[in-house]
Amino acid sequence: METRRILIVDDIQDVRDMLSDILGALGYEAQTANDGTEALAKLESDPFDMVISDVKMPTMDGLSLLKLVKQRSPDFPVLLIAGHQSSEAVCEALHYRADGFLQKPFRIGQLSEAVERALNGSNGH
Repeated sequence: METRRILIVDDIQDVRDMLSDILGALGYEAQTANDGTEALAKLESDPFDMVISDVKMPTMDGLSLLKLVKQRSPDFPVLLIAGHQSSEAVCEALHYRADGFLQKPFRIGQLSEAVERALNGSNGH
C-alpha cells in the first residue's frame, strides 16, 4: 500500500517538527510549509493526500488556505488546528468544509483519528 503524503502548514518550526514526527511514526510521509502561500506552491508542484494547517499564521492563514484548496479541489481533505477556542473560526472552517478541527493541545490519538477520518472521507458531511 502506498504511503499517504500529508502537508503540515504552521508558522512555528517546533509545531511542524512535532507533527511531522508524530505522523511519521503513524506511518505517513509528512512534508512541511511555513504558511498558506508556501503550502499552495507545494500543493501545485507535489502530490499530497491531505493538508493539516494551523488557523492563525502570517501571510496566509489556515482559513484562507482552506478556502483556496476547496475551491480547486472540493474533496481534498483539510484538517485545521487552532490554539484557542474560537467559535467563529470553527463555524467558518465548517462553512468552508474543513474535514476536521482540532483544538491545541490535543492527544496523539485525537490527531490519528482526525487524520484517518479525513483521509477516509468519513467526516460527517
